[in-house]
Amino acid sequence: METKSVIQICFLDFTLFRENPNFYTTYMFCDINSHTVYSDKLKLSIVDLTQIERATKEDIRYGIDHWARLFKATTWEELKMLAETSEFLKEASEAAYKLSAEEKIRLKCEAREDYYRQQRYIERRMRQLEEAEKKISENEQKLENLKQSLAATEQSLAKTEKILAEKDRQIEFMKEKFRAVNITSKRIKEFF
Repeated sequence: METKSVIQICFLDFTLFRENPNFYTTYMFCDINSHTVYSDKLKLSIVDLTQIERATKEDIRYGIDHWARLFKATTWEELKMLAETSEFLKEASEAAYKLSAEEKIRLKCEAREDYYRQQRYIERRMRQLEEAEKKISENEQKLENLKQSLAATEQSLAKTEKILAEKDRQIEFMKEKFRAVNITSKRIKEFF
C-alpha cells in the first residue's frame, strides 16, 4: 500500500528565518548529517507574504505571487483585479467576499450580544447601587435615631447630675448642721 503525500502550505505575514528570507520555501525531513531526505511524502511549504518581491520566475509561473497578493489584498478593488487573472483566484475572492459578508453578520451579532451584556451589567450595577443607597439611608436613619437617643440620655444625665449636685449641697448643709450641733453638744457637756 502506498502512502499519500501530506503537504501543508502556510501563508505567513512575517519572515520565519530572518537570516534566509525567501518568498516560497519547501521543507522536508532529512538526515542533518548526510542531508538525505527521509521521505518526500511529508512537506511543509511556507509562503512569506512580506517577501513577495523575492518571488522567483518559477513562483510567478505557478501563480504563487498572485495567491500571496490575494492574501495581502486590503480592498475589494484589489481582489477584483486579482480575480481577473485566474479562475481559481476568482473563486477564492468570491469565497472571501461571502465569508466576509458572513463575518460582518457575525460581528453585528457579537456587537448586539455585547450591547445586551453591557445593558445587563449596567442594570445589575444600578440595582446594587440602589440597594447600597437604601442601606445607606437606613443606616443614616439609625444614626439619627442613635443621635436622638444620645441627646435624650445626655439630657437625662444632665438632670441627674443637677439632682446629685443638689443632694451633695444638702449633704454638705446637713454635715455643717451636724458639726454645729456636735460642737454645741460638746460645749453643753463641758458646761455640765
